[in-house]
Amino acid sequence: MAAFPFSVMLQVAYPEMDFANRWCWHQFGPAHGECQQYQSEYPACRQTGPHIHSGKWATYWHEKTDYNFGFHEWYFASESDRDRFLEFVPELNWGENYPK
Repeated sequence: MAAFPFSVMLQVAYPEMDFANRWCWHQFGPAHGECQQYQSEYPACRQTGPHIHSGKWATYWHEKTDYNFGFHEWYFASESDRDRFLEFVPELNWGENYPK
C-alpha cells in the first residue's frame, strides 16, 4: 500500500464501516480499487455491476471478531485526509438506518 501510507484501523460494526465509507466518499471521492458499494448499507456509488475506481483512499476488512463486528482499516494517500478522518471518528455511528 505504498500509494496509501497513512492508515487508521478501528474495530467497528458493519453499519459503522458502511457509514464511515460513505463519509469518505463524500469527503475524498471514490475509494481506490474494486467497488464494493453494492454490499453497503449506505451506498455512495450508483454504478451497477463489477467496476473499479481510481481514488485517493482505500479500505481493507481485516478480521471478524464477533457477529457483524471486526477490524477494518482505512488507508489515505495524504496525511491531511487521514487527519480529517480521525476528526470524524468521534461522530462515527450506525447511521440513520438505526435511530437511537
